[in-house]
Parts: sequence; C-alpha cells; structure tokens
Amino acid sequence: MLKQLKYYISLCRPLNAFITAVTIFAAYLIAAKSNANLIIALAAALIGALTAAGGNVINDIFDVEADKINRSAKPLPSGKIDIKNAYVLYLALNAAALILSVILTNTAIIILCVTIVLLYLYSYILKKIIAISNITVALMTGLAFIFGGAAVNNIYPVIIPAGFAFLINLIREIVKDNIDVPGDKKNGVITIPSGYGEKFTRNLIFLLIFVLILSVNIPFVFKIYRIEYTVIVNLILNPLLVYSIKLLYDSYNIDTLKKVSSILKLDMLIGLIAIIAGQ
Repeated sequence: MLKQLKYYISLCRPLNAFITAVTIFAAYLIAAKSNANLIIALAAALIGALTAAGGNVINDIFDVEADKINRSAKPLPSGKIDIKNAYVLYLALNAAALILSVILTNTAIIILCVTIVLLYLYSYILKKIIAISNITVALMTGLAFIFGGAAVNNIYPVIIPAGFAFLINLIREIVKDNIDVPGDKKNGVITIPSGYGEKFTRNLIFLLIFVLILSVNIPFVFKIYRIEYTVIVNLILNPLLVYSIKLLYDSYNIDTLKKVSSILKLDMLIGLIAIIAGQ
C-alpha cells in the first residue's frame, strides 16, 4: 500500500508542485505587502500545487508511449500505475483545486480555470506544435505569479516576476526538449531540437540566456527594486547562467543538459529571493 502511494506521489512530481506553491505564496506576499492574509496565501499556494500536480499527471498520461523510450522507469510506462487510476487522480486533484478556489477572487478563479484548460491542451496537442509547446509551459509558469497577485487583487507588482519566470522557463523547456529527442521523434512530436538540430538549438539557448542576463538588471536600472536585488542577481543568479552557457559550450550530452535544467530551476528560486529582498 505504501509502495503504491509512493508511485502516485511520484506521478504528481511533488518537487515541481512545491516550487509552484512557493512561487504563488511569494507572489501573493509581494502583491499584498502589509495587507497579507496568511490563510488566503496558503490556500492559493495549495491550489497552485494541486493544479500543477494535476498537470503533471495528465502530461504523463499522454506521454506514456514516449516515456517508454525516454523514461521507462516512471510509474505509468513501467505499469506501476494503471492509466484509469491516473485519470481518477487527475480529476481529483483539479476538483480539489476548484473547490478550494471559491475563497479567492473571481479573477484568480478565472486564471485557475484557464490554467487547467491550458495544461490539458498542452498535454493533448500543444506540446506537439514546435515552439508553441515551450511558450505554453513558460506562460503557465508566469501565470503562477499572476495568480498569486490576483488572489489579493493586485497584479501589477508581480508582472516583472512573471516576465522573469516566463523567460527562464522558456529556456529550461528548450533544454529539456533536447533530452527527449529520441522518444519525440518516434512519436511524431516536433520540437525545436528535433526539428532544427543541435547547433541551432544551442545557439538559441545561448541567445535567450544572454537576453535574460541583461533583462534581470532592468528593474534596478529603473529603481523598481532596491540594491539587495541587484546584488543577489549579479553575484549568484547571473554567474550561474554564465556557468550554464559554459557547460553547454563544452558538452551537449544528456547529463550536461540535465545539469543545466537543474541550474535553471535553482535560478528561478534565486530570482524569487532577489525580488523579495529588493522590495
């Protein structure tokens, strides 16, 4: 029983769900400032985690054939969890999120509904459309910040964090697509790496990272955030981005791509800390 529960938890990808929850919680605090309601903040974070978990489940359901090649040890392709039970879990997670959302603002509820639909469409069809798949995932990550701001009816302060999240996750999605090329080709999924090749994709990643390094300094230039923000960004975040470029320049194998993907995920959290510190 406990072993089976472990497989269901794994299917939800708890780390990704937790990061979504932390993102929304932080976005709420940024938007609310001194008017924060801890119960609403925690509820919004939990709703985001449930929705992210549901998105992970439906993605694995539609990805089961490709994962038999790319990630055969995962619960669905390995047969540890039945597809029918995975659908039940997906519906339960989204139902719980929608029920809890009644305590939030109407804007937040609308964003939640749009996100649930986008997550399903992404898994069903959008991920098969070159570039659109990457943009959709990055957009949903940015929406997590907007959702946190909407929960307190103050979206403006989270626009910059949402833009940062969009760009860094766009890069990460392209990096991850490189890992999945064998299974994607077999299942007819055309991504930037499988459609345009390694050289083009690597140069695109370098360009986007360079744009990100420049853009994260814009808030300080226009005095939107305090000095603490730019210190963290330029002493920690940007050096990690430069390190990612070096890693990809030196080697473009799966281990390197996975390492860069992890660094980008870490940079997302560091950026969040920088924004909070710079408030």
